[in-house]
Amino acid sequence: MKRILSPLLALALVSVLVLPAAAQAFLVHVTFEFPYDPRDPVNAGETASGTFAFDGSLLRPYGEWSEDFSGLGATSIDFLLDGHTWTRGDADLTELHICPDPLGLFWSLDTMPYGGYAPTNVPMFDLLGWGVFDATDGRFHGRLEFHYTTSNSPELGVFMGNGSWTAGIPEAGTLSLLVLGLLPLGLLRARRR
Repeated sequence: MKRILSPLLALALVSVLVLPAAAQAFLVHVTFEFPYDPRDPVNAGETASGTFAFDGSLLRPYGEWSEDFSGLGATSIDFLLDGHTWTRGDADLTELHICPDPLGLFWSLDTMPYGGYAPTNVPMFDLLGWGVFDATDGRFHGRLEFHYTTSNSPELGVFMGNGSWTAGIPEAGTLSLLVLGLLPLGLLRARRR
């Protein structure tokens, strides 16, 4: 039992003392794209794309959500949708979550102020992304679900569909994410013994 506790205590100590500083030292850069809804009479057949970045300190250990519908404070946002470029001035992250097995990331990027999606809320968008870490290229890859409105939405409804995203994380950030995600698993395993 002592052999198990020593490494776990050391890992817990490192996570408490080192990870908060390390987590603030890296940016997570996300790139996404999706085809416009085929029902959209103006944009159908086109692809929307964008990027955003956030500070790794916004990520919490597994089991804890970072959630704030007034905005979590993305570092940057650059997203062109239906002729409007969304930035930190009118959009933000509202949810972030890390999962340990497999190492995964969930995020939500929304119009600010957040008002939900309804055909009368124009313009508006809501992107929900989830994906897993690929150790072969050191990036997260995932799917996203989108909802958006345009001036045609009051008569045609909220447009929606699916797309994809990737996220690059510097090496120090990858280590922090692994420890944040795997620490609870180690503690659970030790508790079972």
